[in-house]
Amino acid sequence: MLEYLFFRAGLFDLKVTNLHNQFICSNHLKYLKTNDKKRCHTCKSVRKEDVTGTSDIRNISKPVALGIWEEGYPTHRWAFYDKLACGKCRKYFESKYLTKAMHHKADKIFAWIYDDDIFHSPISLDSDDDDYQPAVEEFNQTIFTDNFNILKTFLQDTGFNGRITKTFSYANLQPRSQYNFRYQSRKILSHVLNMLCAKEADIVWKDYVNDEYEDYIDENNFDTAMTAINTALTNTDHYSIKKQILGIVATDFPPSVLRAHLPSVNTYEIKAARKHAYSKGRGIPVNTQREPVQRYNEQQVGHFLEFVISPSVTTDMPFGKKTLKLTTGKTLEIVNTIRNTISTRIIQQYHSYCHETTNGEFKPLSDSSLYAILEGCSASTRKSMSGIDNYAANGSTAFDNLKKMCDEFAIFHVPVDTIVQLQKALQQCRNYIKIDYKTHISTSSTIADHCSTFGLSDQTNHDWNETCDHAHTNRCEDCLLIDNTFSQIEWILKENKEIPEDIRIRHLSLFNRHVNSIQEWKKHQLRAVHQDAARNAALGSLDENSIFLVIDWAMKWIQSKYRQSQSEFFGLKGLPWHITHVVRLKPSSTTDKTSSKKVFESRTFCHVFNNALQNSTTVISILQDVFKRIKSTYPEINTAFIRSDNAGCYHGAGTLLAVKSLYDSTGIFIRRVDFFEAQAGKNVCDRKSANFKGQVRLSVNEKNDCMTSSDFAFAAKSAKNLSIFSCSLPVTKINEKIKWEGVTKYNNIEFTLKDTASTNKSTTMLSRSSSTEIQIKTWRAFDIGQGKLFNLSDLKSIADKIVPLQFDDKACFQDNSWKSEESSKVDVDDSMDGEDSMDVEDSMDVEDDLIDHASEKSNSSEFLLWDCPVEGCIRQYRRYYDLQSHLDTGKHVLKKVKMPLLDKAKIMFSTLLENDNQRVPVCLQNFNTIVNTNGKWNIILSKGWALSSPRTNTRFTESQKQYLFDAYQDGENSGLKSNPETLSLEMPFIKENGQFRFLPEECLTTSQIKSYFSCLTRQRRKKINDSQRSLNQSVTTITYNGSNSNESDEESDDEDSLDYDYDVAAEQMNDFEKVATQVLKR
Repeated sequence: MLEYLFFRAGLFDLKVTNLHNQFICSNHLKYLKTNDKKRCHTCKSVRKEDVTGTSDIRNISKPVALGIWEEGYPTHRWAFYDKLACGKCRKYFESKYLTKAMHHKADKIFAWIYDDDIFHSPISLDSDDDDYQPAVEEFNQTIFTDNFNILKTFLQDTGFNGRITKTFSYANLQPRSQYNFRYQSRKILSHVLNMLCAKEADIVWKDYVNDEYEDYIDENNFDTAMTAINTALTNTDHYSIKKQILGIVATDFPPSVLRAHLPSVNTYEIKAARKHAYSKGRGIPVNTQREPVQRYNEQQVGHFLEFVISPSVTTDMPFGKKTLKLTTGKTLEIVNTIRNTISTRIIQQYHSYCHETTNGEFKPLSDSSLYAILEGCSASTRKSMSGIDNYAANGSTAFDNLKKMCDEFAIFHVPVDTIVQLQKALQQCRNYIKIDYKTHISTSSTIADHCSTFGLSDQTNHDWNETCDHAHTNRCEDCLLIDNTFSQIEWILKENKEIPEDIRIRHLSLFNRHVNSIQEWKKHQLRAVHQDAARNAALGSLDENSIFLVIDWAMKWIQSKYRQSQSEFFGLKGLPWHITHVVRLKPSSTTDKTSSKKVFESRTFCHVFNNALQNSTTVISILQDVFKRIKSTYPEINTAFIRSDNAGCYHGAGTLLAVKSLYDSTGIFIRRVDFFEAQAGKNVCDRKSANFKGQVRLSVNEKNDCMTSSDFAFAAKSAKNLSIFSCSLPVTKINEKIKWEGVTKYNNIEFTLKDTASTNKSTTMLSRSSSTEIQIKTWRAFDIGQGKLFNLSDLKSIADKIVPLQFDDKACFQDNSWKSEESSKVDVDDSMDGEDSMDVEDSMDVEDDLIDHASEKSNSSEFLLWDCPVEGCIRQYRRYYDLQSHLDTGKHVLKKVKMPLLDKAKIMFSTLLENDNQRVPVCLQNFNTIVNTNGKWNIILSKGWALSSPRTNTRFTESQKQYLFDAYQDGENSGLKSNPETLSLEMPFIKENGQFRFLPEECLTTSQIKSYFSCLTRQRRKKINDSQRSLNQSVTTITYNGSNSNESDEESDDEDSLDYDYDVAAEQMNDFEKVATQVLKR
């Protein structure tokens, strides 16, 4: 590929250089790898023709491209390799440049790319250790490399001018690369034969080939067998039998021998017979039956799409929309999503999922259909992203840093083969943790890395500890690869004698830091998958008297106008808005009582504020409003399950301990609150917010401003199943803060009502009597352990009185309709049908009236030439007269049109994205390779290894503070901000007075440096605000004394030239200038 790119770019004058850290952008790579429309590139640019030729278009070869480049150099840098040229130009250039000398020059011009003596790594070209060879015992391939170098030296010394290449696996090469390797090998053998037999290498080579055939061919028997085969081929008329017979010998002899003894066959037939013999076997009959076009059913499509939208494959995005177009021209708008892996990997996982869940009884669609569905139901590809969770970002960055560390091993004489192997292993480990590891996680697995019950049991607290009913005796091959790769890197750092001791210590410190980040990423993936099971449990517990809520604050809406100047745009703080997605079980009166499958329906509440704090007080008020609105319409609802992220306004004592106040004021009791794993992806609220913001953008494009909460409510009200309100919350002063020690560890909280006056047991009927006690049970990980018990009365809560929201009555729009799964499925079936459609069975009575006697007596085997032109009618006739009679009658036989596969998939994909309860995580236990250790492996992982580690606060030393402060000030003065990640990697190797400035344990992480920079920024902004406040006070003083002021205009200009930081917000500047202007006018 590299040689191809150089030829395409015309870099024939490129000198031998180290290609390490050289990059090519995606636009140039795409340009160099593709050809434009079919036209000649040389007619006008080189031969100065008036018209561009278009006949006999073919690609330009390497020698011709090199000759054209030399013809124009240095005035022109023509690069025409693999581009198209017409027959006239091609004949002209080939007559000039298609020579043996030019062929040789084209082969040698970039031969240095393949030279093993040139290290494409951080090692310098003028190193004194170029002759270093690795120890023989380190790798088996070292002996092979040494022998190759000896052979290469011998060929170069004897005058061989061709390319000398090697390969460790000929079978893994591409067909073109295999051909090139055979071609170069034959040139080497020919060179050696010429040395042995004085320029008669061709004769010796032919005799050698003949000797090889004579070793195992009896001439008489061979001729007899070939004659018999030729007779059989001549007497055979059908191509399949001829291919079957020819396949018996096609793989044993070259085409030249077969054509000489079998004159009745041609080269194409020999190639086809070889292909059949290799793929099916010698003499296997050829299958002449065409496989029918595969039909699909809705179950197959739905089964695959439910797998695709599972959290392990698809990640939601809180912004952006996509459009899917059906064959009818109709368009479907869906929210944007991200697929975490490529289509091939998704299909491989899906086949494994089908085999595990159905024992091979379910037959999925073919791979081509699955690829077509993935392409039709498109999603964004995860490339460079912003806003991803810290665990994934830190873990991926750690893998990159480890690969860079492996590059540096070349300086310490680590073999290049070892470096390449380590980097490939690191890339494979990264892909495994990112993609496949989540599908291997299970609550009961014999692999300790995959068992969430083992990994999340807290041994320090028996309430959160659970014993597995199985032994962890197996290991995953991919998890084992991670451990082995880290062990090999650590061994090189510890045992390589070329590494200085002070550098070794610092590299080991960095290595341990990177490994820790990767392990935290792996723990995070396990916790996220396990915690997501709480949502499925909550949906399974729903009945006709309960609801399930997903709550989240959306990203603030930045106020926008149809025409907005820059001064109006900068400094906007945004509108806070909160989304509550409500799911309930569809009432039994509208569902099939004989079916055991639950049918859910959902709606959404949205509260928009002009200005509001995103704290527990606001959240409690929003929940109170939602509960009251649901209770007023559906009085049978009395229980709620809530799921949210780990934001402090949700996962705090103020919100969690308000359950009794919410119950007393609304009559709905919160049964359970479950939290996502921190930074573990998006939820249904993010998809809904993307839809609502799309509606608001459409409104802005229609010349409507959206600057206030009322404007936002008016713009988004057209969204389906949405109740949106413009509201505000009166500011209340909180005298004390509610504390619940350890609340951040409680990721699953269950509330139970107990009647203390009677049985002191859990009540089955909800009651708001004064003797009711609320018992709280908490878990650190979902359903692991018996849970830790609390009584609400023992915990202090100040949320006895909830502040109600205040609404703008003109901007409140309530929609009491629910979106049901059943209605979505009906829409899928009916979306392609016409209003007057009817089934074939229903139209058979009409069919008899339409067929005249002549048509009835017609032979069914004859062709029916005339189709009814009416769309949807299936009638066909042999004669035109019969068609006219049918059209005169006008009774058409309409058949229900089967929807195309991709249209069905797109509609179902759109429907499934809107129903959050369809998104079930998958577990693929058999998708990885399991290694049975037979008790020989000592378990390294301890129980509870995947629990989140507590954070430790470390005070910075004066040297650390001074170093970070200097870096911060340099960025402020120069305008080039310091990169915390770069500083983190540089700290271990900074020297001062010939000594390392920091000890290994004093080197800071990227997050620590970011936090310190944020602290410095807050201090700088505080100084700015203090200076602004003092200026405002001085202006107020001038206002009081304004009547006695006789200052001139020049003196007032001096007052305006006060020196202060110009980072003050634009709105504060405007306020100050207005006040100052009024004072000066007086």
